[in-house]
Amino acid sequence: LGNPVSALQLFQSWVESIAVDPALIQGGILWSPSDQVFDHQQELGLGVELLEELLELTEGYTLFKAFCIKTSRYSESGAHPVDALTFGLGELVEILERVSCAPRTVFEKLFLETAVGEHHFGEVGRQLAFRQLVQNLALLYQVEVEEQELVLFCQTAHWSQSVLDTHTNTIRQTYQALSAVLGGANVLWVRPLEEEHASTQERRIARNVSAILKEEAYLDKVQDPSAGAYFLENLVADLVQEMQT
Repeated sequence: LGNPVSALQLFQSWVESIAVDPALIQGGILWSPSDQVFDHQQELGLGVELLEELLELTEGYTLFKAFCIKTSRYSESGAHPVDALTFGLGELVEILERVSCAPRTVFEKLFLETAVGEHHFGEVGRQLAFRQLVQNLALLYQVEVEEQELVLFCQTAHWSQSVLDTHTNTIRQTYQALSAVLGGANVLWVRPLEEEHASTQERRIARNVSAILKEEAYLDKVQDPSAGAYFLENLVADLVQEMQT
């Protein structure tokens, strides 16, 4: 929410205090250079400068991602989910054109972020297509990236939740989380309705959604549950073709 460089430096100080090898730390900063534009009304150039500092600071953190391509800002504001990917990829192109380091460094240090809505198969296809599109974009910069190397961070959509029927939100959170997992999410964030004012029970229910999908639906036992599904593979192919044209 503030300066990502200061936040990372505090985190690194803590890592040093507990004597952990930085190369073993996995994770990332849920921050995009475009946050400076949308959240702080500043120039994108300042966001790119902050990104370059983050890339330098995380050089020894080989499994740690310095920034994300945040598409939820668009879908949560009412944009079509596919348009959200388009705008997110446009941000990535803009960053690649402005940053001073090699494109390979940018692709190695980014992760992908989406907010998963209520259109089940469409959202599964959208997550799968997102990875393919970033992989294809990397090839235009002579960078080869495997799809499994691209970390996908998915959160349940906030705009589709109801303030009048909170019990229904549990169902919505569950099938949105299911869509995220089937779409290949590496990280899942099930969000309570009111993030800042959520009660202890609401936060516990949100946490338990992913626990139920893991412990009762066994979604963590198969690497790619949707592999081989004719409908989904064709849907992904159509999405990729439409967005690339």
